[in-house]
Amino acid sequence: MVPFKLKLIPGESIFDQVCFAATKSILAGELKAGEPFPSVRTLALDLKIHPNTAHKVVQHLIQERWLVAQPGVGTVVAQPPKARAGDRKRALLAGYQAHLAKPFDVAELVLVAADLAKR
Repeated sequence: MVPFKLKLIPGESIFDQVCFAATKSILAGELKAGEPFPSVRTLALDLKIHPNTAHKVVQHLIQERWLVAQPGVGTVVAQPPKARAGDRKRALLAGYQAHLAKPFDVAELVLVAADLAKR
């Protein structure tokens, strides 16, 4: 069973959507350090994606240090890495753009954020 929710958006990269959902659940604390991450087979079956895509997702998350492969144990969630400059901005932009039909510019995002901050 996959421990995060994902509703695939047609026309968007499945790989990017799954990576974003997994990373988001780690940052939100839904997946804690040391907990097992679903196997490639489980990920592919539960999300109804191609096993090669699931394998690519797991390898990418290992490379980005979100997951750790432990021989004899499996893949587990790593301690979240320290944020790098610009990570928060990129995550916010990726999250907002994933839910919009058309891309937007940063100036528009700043205006919306300022308006929300006033409320």
